[in-house]
Amino acid sequence: MKIRQGFVSNSSSSSFVIRLHKLTEEQILRILDPDYGSQNCGAEDGFPFIWSIAIDRDSDRIEGYTAMDNFSMYEYFEDIGVPNGIVEWGD
Repeated sequence: MKIRQGFVSNSSSSSFVIRLHKLTEEQILRILDPDYGSQNCGAEDGFPFIWSIAIDRDSDRIEGYTAMDNFSMYEYFEDIGVPNGIVEWGD
């Protein structure tokens, strides 16, 4: 029998790139500010997260990095209507 010593973390991180022209203004606002019009981000529940987002309008892209506990960026994008097929996920 194997016994795990230590703790299990529910932390996750995501990096992503999305072409701006594939998003609505509402989606862009909700990506830039997870509290904008939404109660789904988990921040109100006290879950810590790091949220770094940059818009490069010249390159028509939004780039981001997140690291958070008990929160799924995939599910958040799904909740705000961003199709997974337009998101380029990184490590």
